[in-house]
Amino acid sequence: MLIDEDPFVIGDLPPGALAAAWRHGEAVAVHRIPPMRRGLSMLLLGPPADLAPLIAALVGTDAMMGVRGVTIERHNFEPVAAELRRAGAVLHEGHDWDWMWTSTPPPAPNSHHDTRNNDTRNRIHELDDTLDAAQIRRFYAAANPDAESQPGEGVAQLWLGIRDRSGLIAVGALHATPAGYPHLTGIAVDPAARGRGLGVALSAELTRRALGQPQPVGRPMSTLGMYAENDAARAVYTRLGYRVGRAWASRPITSPGVSHAVSSG
Repeated sequence: MLIDEDPFVIGDLPPGALAAAWRHGEAVAVHRIPPMRRGLSMLLLGPPADLAPLIAALVGTDAMMGVRGVTIERHNFEPVAAELRRAGAVLHEGHDWDWMWTSTPPPAPNSHHDTRNNDTRNRIHELDDTLDAAQIRRFYAAANPDAESQPGEGVAQLWLGIRDRSGLIAVGALHATPAGYPHLTGIAVDPAARGRGLGVALSAELTRRALGQPQPVGRPMSTLGMYAENDAARAVYTRLGYRVGRAWASRPITSPGVSHAVSSG
């Protein structure tokens, strides 16, 4: 795939969002600030043979100052990680994750043959980032304390939720990628309400809203990130038409140019 046709590059690496970049052959090393305030990260993209000279030239220099994590394509992780270690860097435990995208809205539930999903969709309503922030935080504290959706901080473009008599039982949000494309985040369902298709319905409606709103020039696109080991989430997103744009391995890093690293992105 040509770089100017790569959905990840289009959606997540616009030129104006890059703090710095280096290139050797077909490889690039890019400084970027990931979402959720994780600090400066270095993205290493391209064949290991071309990345090796870049890594040797950058590790231990001012280029690594402030870099708290590295993100590497998973299929290249072992050789690239070996080059980083050879240059004096230490990689810590992190996460494998997938960047996914779609340009096709999920079909609306068929009112005659999919009554449950249609009823669930009718219960989905918008939440207010300010007025509902405290309630959303309480929901996440019980349903998913690690959710990265930042209620009440003016980051979300849209909140959607489902309530029953006890309060919120499902929540999700749309953020924006660095290029301005909608990005699904913070999708969670109350443990007591799982198994009823709420997460699927909420993800589908967020995707419809994402693809229906004004977007940057080019193809419409809805994006998301998910931990690679989450098979249940993968099944949901694949069913909704999402495909993997990039499979990543992110690791916190300590290098001669970094005092201490605590996170990755």
